[in-house]
Formats: sequence, C-alpha cells, structure tokens
Amino acid sequence: MSLVQEVLDALRIRHVGVEGYEADDVLATMARQAAEQGMKVVICSGDRDAMQLVTEDVTLLYPVRGVSEMFRMTPEAVTERYGVSPKRYRDLAALVGESSDNLPGVPGVGPKTAAKWIEQFGGIDGVVAKVDQIKGKAGESLRENLAGVLRNYELNRLVDDVSVPLPVPETRWPGWDREAVARVFDALEFRVLRDRLYQYLEIEEPSAEGGISLVGEVIGAISGAVVTRVRRPRVAAPHGMTLATPRMASAPTSAPTSRDLTTTVLGAPKTVVLGQPASSQGSLAR
Repeated sequence: MSLVQEVLDALRIRHVGVEGYEADDVLATMARQAAEQGMKVVICSGDRDAMQLVTEDVTLLYPVRGVSEMFRMTPEAVTERYGVSPKRYRDLAALVGESSDNLPGVPGVGPKTAAKWIEQFGGIDGVVAKVDQIKGKAGESLRENLAGVLRNYELNRLVDDVSVPLPVPETRWPGWDREAVARVFDALEFRVLRDRLYQYLEIEEPSAEGGISLVGEVIGAISGAVVTRVRRPRVAAPHGMTLATPRMASAPTSAPTSRDLTTTVLGAPKTVVLGQPASSQGSLAR
C-alpha cells in the first residue's frame, strides 16, 4: 500500500483512509457530500455494492473488461439490468448474495425471483414480514436461510456519514510533480506506464541530462480525491476507454471529461471520482 501512496503522492493525487471503515464507506460519504454541494459524481468501482450509491447525480463506471470497457450505470441502467432501483439493490444483494464478499445467497433464488419478491412485498422488510406467504421450493429455501439474508443485508450497508478528514473542496488537483513521477516510476520499473503517462499528458520523456520539458498545454480544472483498496498498482490511460450500456457492451461512448470529473483515475480497483460543478472548464479526454 505504501508504494501506491508513493505513486499517488508523486502525481499529487489526494488519497484518504479512515481507520475502522472500509473504502466503500469513504466512497459513499464523499460521493454524498459532493452531490450535496452540487457536483456530478462518477465512481469507478468493480464492487457491485456501489450500485446502491447511484442517483441522478452519482454515476457508477462498472468495469467489464479491465478498464478498457465499462458499463455506465445510471439509475435507469441499474433498474434495467437488475430489475430493482439503486435504492433496492441492497435488498437484492441480501437475497442473492455477493460472491466477491463471500456472502452466500438463498439457494435456488436468482436475481429475477428476488426482484419479483422485492417488487411484490415492497423491499426486504416486506419479504421478511410475509415470508410465510411465499410458496414453493423457493419460499421454503428462503425460510431456511432467512438468518443469512438478514446478515447479508446488514453487511451490504454502506456508511455515508464517515468523518472523512479531507473536505471535498480541498481535493482540487494542483498538478503533478514531474521529477517525483520520473524518480518513482523509474525506481519501480514502470516503464510502459511511465511512457503512457507522458503521452497522455503531452510531455516528452526526460532525457539523461535535460530533465523534463513541457511541450504541450497543461490540462487544467481537474481536481479529485482517490480512495483505494488496491491489490496491485497500475496506471490506465483514460484515452481509449469504452463506456458501454448494459446489454450493449460494444457501443462506445465518449470518455469522461473534466466537466464531469475531478480526478484522473489511475487504475485503483476501488476509486472514487468526485465531480465538480458544470461550470468547470477543460477536457480530460484529449
């Protein structure tokens, strides 16, 4: 983790963690705070628990194939894909389980059946209250595994009122430390990632004696905060990203711009990208 933080520090990307809370909770808190301040928020995460954070102001980029292809999950997209609204995704996950969190669901109950129950009974509370009215093998299985459903529901909850020691307005990106990036990336032998970063930011690779010279226009009006639970450090070039809608994974759309985003996403599996007001200028997809 210290290596990841060292890379982020060189890039001058703010990172934050809160003892006793998971990254999901910090994501949820900062996303809510940013939305309340009139920002458009984009979260990039492969954790399906983040579906419950989606609103008209919060969009989830859900990786399909690495970071080269992603589903753009809006409230409508979540409902179309899972049969429930984002607010009810936690209810759905309690019934069907979450393999990535090692939470087993009710045997014999899939997303369609779970969504039907949630719609019919008005959420997980209604399902529990009317559990004796659910017939068939699925109903029997639900009754036998009701304790697990309640456990899943509690564990899937994202806390959005964490005391985060990094106010959203202080996440504005001041620009990167080019010498520090060269030093850190060379020490870690991130040659391909270093070259990709130089290409993206339109600067020349530093020569042996000349240091680093800026030959392009510095991208401005980009700010952001990063919260990570990282398995391995890697850098993904935002350009070339394909954003796909569910069931239409091959349909490309334009990459996010700094009108929507306030940070460059640099490959962390758990990353929050906090948006800034629509008045912000500058383009991230260059």
